[in-house]
Amino acid sequence: MFIDYVNKCNPFWDEMDDLDAHTHVIDPLTPTFGDYHRRIMMPDKIIMNLTFDALRPRSLPEINFSGPEKLVDFYENIIDNNYKVLRCLFCYAYSLIYTAMTDKFFPFYRSGLKIERT
Repeated sequence: MFIDYVNKCNPFWDEMDDLDAHTHVIDPLTPTFGDYHRRIMMPDKIIMNLTFDALRPRSLPEINFSGPEKLVDFYENIIDNNYKVLRCLFCYAYSLIYTAMTDKFFPFYRSGLKIERT
């Protein structure tokens, strides 16, 4: 029974390893198998807080932001109003080359345009 549960968590740990390898994780500093959350530093002093479900590693995590209020509102609006853009937001956080990713995935970021839900 225990072994079955551990085996069900393997995809989750693989996903967390990938996330840790491609983002600037600030918490936990040294992730363990028991950590199901991440705090990721993004550009402009924005922190993305993610809480995952270990048994559904590819489901959307609980997401919230902290940082300058205007930018927090900007990112929260993306998630609230444009669910399809969420994957791009993860791509955005994955990159350590923030400017290049901003220009590629979020051209509206610098121009101040909002994406409308389709």
